[in-house]
Amino acid sequence: MAERKFSSKRYINLTIPRERCRHLPCDLCGVDKTRHITEANGFDLVRCRNCGFVYVDPRPTREALRDFYEEYFVEGEENISAWRREFQSLYREIRERINRSYGKKGKILDVGCSFGFFLDVMKEDGWDIYGLDYSRIAVDYAVDTMGFPHVLRGGIEDGLFADETFDVVTSFYVLEHVLEPTDMLQYVFRVLKKGGLAVNRVPFTRPLIPFFRLLGLPVFEAPMHLNDFSPRTMPLFLEKAGFKDIHITATRSRRAEEKGTRLAMGATAAAGRLVSWLSRGRLFFPLTGAFLSLARKPEKGGK
Repeated sequence: MAERKFSSKRYINLTIPRERCRHLPCDLCGVDKTRHITEANGFDLVRCRNCGFVYVDPRPTREALRDFYEEYFVEGEENISAWRREFQSLYREIRERINRSYGKKGKILDVGCSFGFFLDVMKEDGWDIYGLDYSRIAVDYAVDTMGFPHVLRGGIEDGLFADETFDVVTSFYVLEHVLEPTDMLQYVFRVLKKGGLAVNRVPFTRPLIPFFRLLGLPVFEAPMHLNDFSPRTMPLFLEKAGFKDIHITATRSRRAEEKGTRLAMGATAAAGRLVSWLSRGRLFFPLTGAFLSLARKPEKGGK
């Protein structure tokens, strides 16, 4: 099975046949009127004319996505170590943001936890850790090598946890892969305790597409990426699921293996954090490539 050079080598060169895809209206507003943006790996990237949400259409079926993500990770210690190096500093920054926002330690679920490296960062800080992932390779590593027995194979929609179980639910680079983001966020809402915190990090690719084209780079990682959230549409999704007290913020970037990519990502992330700080969170630099959202389940009156 072909493997790309890192930092993209965690993505296996697979695609999903069109016969295993179907057309769906916009998951945010339900309207079925779009404008074509570009083609990505044989898939159409479109923008909803009503709400502005950007997504791939047609979309893989739920069964096709499960099959796809069972083969998402490649085996080998080199690949796993590279994954850890890429995300470790970002995970530590997010841990500090969670601790400041939530104010106490408790039970945390990481959806799409991969090899368990974020959970490791939270465990060393005293959190009670749980994880979910579709990948057999990732879950086996988290359980057998990391020693995390509460990492399970499956998705949050599988009902593996009771309602109001967790203080914090996280997902990093997961929602862009999901067929119906609204459904996932509603499941997150259900398993959170009242007052609990939902933390998501997602790519923000749309403003970067002209630069990708200029550099001859892939404009969108379809069918791995199905959705492209923005600082405007992400709060709408969270509100739709019942969340309140929503904050969108820039963070440091992932640490890419290639030096040029790493420098570019670091520079745009630094610019994003500076703009956010100077504007006291009111403005967002559009070329950061990704952002973090924090949202709270209401103490009273929630769904």
